[in-house]
This record gives sequence, C-alpha cells and structure tokens, in this order.
Amino acid sequence: MKLTVFTPAYNRGEQLKKLYNSLINQNLDDKYKQDFEWLIIDDGSTDNTSEIVEKLIEQHEININYQYKLNGGKHTAHNYAVDLATGDFFLICDSDDILTQDAIQTVFNSISDIQADEKIAGMVGYRHLYAEDESFGNVQIKFPPNAINVKLNEMFDVTGVFDTTQIYRTNVLRKIKFPEYKGERFFPENWCWRSIDKQYWVRVIPEVLETGKYQMDGYSIGSMSSVAAPNKNPN
Repeated sequence: MKLTVFTPAYNRGEQLKKLYNSLINQNLDDKYKQDFEWLIIDDGSTDNTSEIVEKLIEQHEININYQYKLNGGKHTAHNYAVDLATGDFFLICDSDDILTQDAIQTVFNSISDIQADEKIAGMVGYRHLYAEDESFGNVQIKFPPNAINVKLNEMFDVTGVFDTTQIYRTNVLRKIKFPEYKGERFFPENWCWRSIDKQYWVRVIPEVLETGKYQMDGYSIGSMSSVAAPNKNPN
C-alpha cells in the first residue's frame, strides 16, 4: 500500500519549498515513512524550479521524483503523473498548498478502511483557504451531515463545497484520463471527477488535509481569463 503525492508546478519554485517542509514534518507512523513519494511534474517552468527541487532531493528526507515536460496545461501534467506514479493511491496537492501535519497518516488510515471495496475510487477531505491576512479560519461549508460515501460532484452541486483534497486509486485515474487536444492548455478538472462518479463512490474524510491560498497568477484565478478562455480551447 503506497501513496503518491502529486504536485503539478509551473514557475512555482519558491512555493514548493513550503510544501516540501510540510511533507518532511508529517506526523507519520514509522511503517509508512517509506511508503509515500512526492511526484512533481514541472509543466515547462522558466524559473529556477529545477535547481530548487534538486537541492531538496539532495537532502534525502523523502522520496522525490521530479520530471520536466513541455508546457501543456495542468491536465496534461496530471495524465503524465498518473502514468509515472508508483503509489496505489494518488493525492493531488497543488504547488500553492501545504499538507496539515497529520494529513498523510489520516490518508493511510482511510486507505486501510476502503482498500478492499473496489466500488470506492478514493477519498475526499477538506482543503482550507487562508484568509487575506494569512490567518487560519474555519471551514465555511461542511460536508453533508453523517456522509460516509458520496458521489463527489453531487456533493459539490448540493453543498457548494469545491475546495477539497482528493485522493484516488491510481488504477482508476489511469482508466479515466483527461482528453488532450493539440495546442489547448486547459481542460476542466470536473470532467474527470464526474466521469469517475458514474462508476464509483468516494469516502468522506471530514478533516482539513490541505491549506492554501489562490495565487493571482495561478490556474484558478489568473489563468481563467487567459489559458482557460473558451476561444483558446474550442474542443
């Protein structure tokens, strides 16, 4: 039972240091310390990301697999990572996020609960957004009361919860990959999650696993008016 923590990165070398620190400071049982890898897919960065990651690798604190590819968009980095992942489960953690100290241990505990039930594709926990003053406030919207297994996008539609941490079986993600169209660098993430929902459930973890803050030049804010523009992604 192994876990891949996947991070797509584009010109986020300095941000990766914060995520790295959260990974090496996990409260984790000794038996799991060699059972997770950090898989970084550099989607064509032009900053010093490669040099920064090389220095992190040289510290030999955790298993790091760094791969550079030509810029193609987050969905192509995801597809590439799914093929390279050595973990049985695949945790998606963006470069502007950090993991809470108990996150990986909580994920391993939850994997033990669902591993034998192949109708459950993975797990979903909270991703908490920092406020403008960097304070750590309360999660504003809760998962449905007493929810155990859910259809992820049905839950999104009903509760309005979008900031989540998602962990899927790697073999499921290999079967349901994002379509890639030449010259198009954006594809909606929800397409993949809705496709998985048609066949599987996800287990709710009612805990904050990640914290982060949207960056103005990031995929969720800055790129929505440029990379994600419909006229640039007609397919």
